[in-house]
Amino acid sequence: MPRSWCAVPEEMNETYQLVSNFVSFDRLMGITPTGWLILIVANIPVYIVLALVWFRDKDGFLEGIKYLATPDIVSWFRGEYEDDVWSRFKFLLWIVSCALCVYFEADFIQYMMSGTPE
Repeated sequence: MPRSWCAVPEEMNETYQLVSNFVSFDRLMGITPTGWLILIVANIPVYIVLALVWFRDKDGFLEGIKYLATPDIVSWFRGEYEDDVWSRFKFLLWIVSCALCVYFEADFIQYMMSGTPE
């Protein structure tokens, strides 16, 4: 019987099952909107730490917001286009890292509440 291009090799089947059981979107649907809100608000210190990692200080964060609000053409005429692009990229990385923290925390909470798979 020919193997499918998306089939999981036999030696990886156990690992695949473990990972697919740990990261599951279906499990996250059990969290209520209130639970998501509590998790998002409880992570504010994490957001601050991640902002310090990406922006170094408050001025760097405010500079990122300034470049986010400035049109690209204006930054280009000022000769600040590279700084603008880099600040926007750091801001995007900060937003993505904050969202991933909330996602993985919610997934871990649901995983621990549902019990370990047998």
